[in-house]
Amino acid sequence: MENHGPNSTVPNKSKFNNNFDIKKGINKALTSQDSKVTPSTNGRKLIEYTYKNAIGKNSNGKPVNTIRVVVDKFGNVITAYPRK
Repeated sequence: MENHGPNSTVPNKSKFNNNFDIKKGINKALTSQDSKVTPSTNGRKLIEYTYKNAIGKNSNGKPVNTIRVVVDKFGNVITAYPRK
């Protein structure tokens, strides 16, 4: 997730806004009934939660309001990043 932090200098990555609490955002995505869950490879799941306001920017600098959390088959968080 460090590649997607607001101060990350990694190119071609979406970045969370400075004022977005990433841990709280992950928890919201994992616990909300409004989250969308999609199966992925190797037993992983993609969990997305969409906020009303922007939580970050995509790799082109466009504001985005959805957090995607990737969890493994045991429920461990692999990564999280802003998208859409």
